[in-house]
Amino acid sequence: MRLHVASDRCTGHGRCYTLAAPDWLEPDDEGYVSVRDAEVEVPEGAEQQAHDAVAFCPENAISVLDRTAAR
Repeated sequence: MRLHVASDRCTGHGRCYTLAAPDWLEPDDEGYVSVRDAEVEVPEGAEQQAHDAVAFCPENAISVLDRTAAR
């Protein structure tokens, strides 16, 4: 499973890395999630955190990409 963060939607609320997945999502120097406009592999066992990050984002900037969909 992977996450994608759309840079044109992310406004830096920080809920994804403070509330949902603080162990593997990090802020950049400006307070935005550091993986904007990129995909990040969801660590094994952190699938619920990934779904929480999607749910907590008020801008709907985060999407879950299913591994099987990419094949």
